[in-house]
Amino acid sequence: MGLCFITEGVLPFAASDPLRFIPASVIGSAVAGAIAVGFGCESPAAAGGIFVVPMMKNPVVFIIALIIGSVLTGVIYAFIKKPLDEQDTSIKEDEDFDFNIEIQ
Repeated sequence: MGLCFITEGVLPFAASDPLRFIPASVIGSAVAGAIAVGFGCESPAAAGGIFVVPMMKNPVVFIIALIIGSVLTGVIYAFIKKPLDEQDTSIKEDEDFDFNIEIQ
């Protein structure tokens, strides 16, 4: 979804952990944008994602900026992400997940 510039794919991540995910995304996007603008990347289309890259000025630099920004976002988010406790990731033995459904 991200390669097509469909931003709705990020909503579950941003909604579940906004205080960590949004700053990581902002930093990664800012670095990618700075690289792209600094090297003169231009797009004739306002949107279109990866499909308009062949029409861009300096498309290789745009792809490099996209990769650097994506990797930087992932690294920052992984670094600041709160580690899950072992209690949260495993099902407790005393919990019962038996559902009783009666149809009359």
